[in-house]
Amino acid sequence: MQILIIAIIGHWIDKNWNLHEALLAFKLLEDQYTGNKLAREIFNILDAYNIAEKLFCIIIDNTSNNNKAMKISQMQLNDLFLFNTS
Repeated sequence: MQILIIAIIGHWIDKNWNLHEALLAFKLLEDQYTGNKLAREIFNILDAYNIAEKLFCIIIDNTSNNNKAMKISQMQLNDLFLFNTS
């Protein structure tokens, strides 16, 4: 069994130019987590906060599951972006 911990932290600047930070998710995922499942989990968290279309960047480590998850996430979110990163 693969154990994975996912943490998503949001950073944003308000209308008064004050920087904010919040822990949006910190989950222990105890399953065989593929890039597809990880991408779905990331999207569900972004969607729950209604911030998927406001996403600027994602920073991850360089594991194969993360790389695949980011490629899938790019395809899932591509319609929300005004630019194409490929």
